[in-house]
Amino acid sequence: MVSVIIPVFNGERTIVRAIESVLAQRYDGEIEIVVVNDGSTDATASVLERYASRLRVVPQENRGLAAARNAGVRASSGELIAFLDADDEWFAEKLETVVGALARQPHLAMVYSDAVQIDRAGNQIYDSYTPADQHRAPTLAEMLSGAWNILPSSVLLRRETFDEIGGFCEEFKALFFEDTWFYLLARERGSFAYLDKPLLRYERSNPAEGAVKRVTARGPDNPASRNQLERSLRTFETMIALTRGRYGAAANGLITAVEQRRLSFLEGTGLLRMQAGDPEAARRFYALALRYARWNLKTRARLLWTWLPDLARRALGAALPARLHRSLAGPPKG
Repeated sequence: MVSVIIPVFNGERTIVRAIESVLAQRYDGEIEIVVVNDGSTDATASVLERYASRLRVVPQENRGLAAARNAGVRASSGELIAFLDADDEWFAEKLETVVGALARQPHLAMVYSDAVQIDRAGNQIYDSYTPADQHRAPTLAEMLSGAWNILPSSVLLRRETFDEIGGFCEEFKALFFEDTWFYLLARERGSFAYLDKPLLRYERSNPAEGAVKRVTARGPDNPASRNQLERSLRTFETMIALTRGRYGAAANGLITAVEQRRLSFLEGTGLLRMQAGDPEAARRFYALALRYARWNLKTRARLLWTWLPDLARRALGAALPARLHRSLAGPPKG
């Protein structure tokens, strides 16, 4: 039996298509669907009630993606485990294909595939998720050399592998790196197989962008925003500490990628505050970014921009190339 684990938080917009894509599988084996409602505050619970006879719902307080996936696996009983995020959807042949690949190669620790990328409206925007130089299964050394694109919704592995790893590390409280760390530990336990064909539709999103919006939603001084910022920064620190502690200098490339993503997160937050007309808050985020990248010239330029009087920013903005202006002032509104 394959246990399909679907974590969801405020997913009323997309959870139906995710569930329906599992129900539409051509796979002729037994499928168990476990949906973990991770403290949703929208109508997700009501939507799930429609499927009460066709899946198991595990409700819990909001504890984050890693904890939700672990709770789903604990509540399941299949010998094979597949993950599906609530805003993605599988092609009908997904399970049949990945289960077959794993069965043919018993030495494998994990199987995953490519995906097509869609926007929020469901329109296809890219025919592949995999970078041009990653159309193959990675070695552990390659995974430690930089970011390696593996979608959780494409993954299939055996329960025994999941149990050996100990599940997803719940130290990751924000939407960063819980999957990357899990894949590293899985790769230690055996080779991967990469299926160079799209087997799902992945709704293109940026976890960092989502976290940025949650940090800035109520302003940086709001307790909920501060808590989100602290959780996000702890997640970066956790990934760096775990990776360096386990792999040492061999992971320098991956650690550099994590540090760059942290810088992008902080700068993105600052840009959104500039867009909102709050240069003082943006200044704080840029100053925080400079703690991690002291000599970054782009961050310094953005920090300087926050100190300019509003009239000076408007005058300079009109004279600068549009791309440079967006880099300093944030994306246009609307």
